[in-house]
Amino acid sequence: MATRLQITCIKMTDRLGGADKVLRIGGATFNFEMHQAVVAALMGEFEFYVCERATGRELDVLVNEDKTGKQFLQARHDGQWVFALLDLPQCVQPGVVGTFSAIDVR
Repeated sequence: MATRLQITCIKMTDRLGGADKVLRIGGATFNFEMHQAVVAALMGEFEFYVCERATGRELDVLVNEDKTGKQFLQARHDGQWVFALLDLPQCVQPGVVGTFSAIDVR
């Protein structure tokens, strides 16, 4: 069974774009590069979610793919992809660097 983790902050690139601007995600006990988080989600090791600011409702964060085939995490709300990750604050502390027991993503 996958461990469910709440994403509370992000690290973004300065370039223009949508959800693919997010380089890292973080929470109380983790800090993963986007590609690490994508692999972990696809392997079923972790499930990610964010809480909506206005309602506190949990939104699942799943793997999405852009038109070039690049995979990234993005929130879903009522069957639609939403940019809820971009509403999160920037991570200001390093957090715990992510490691995965079942896979090596290096």
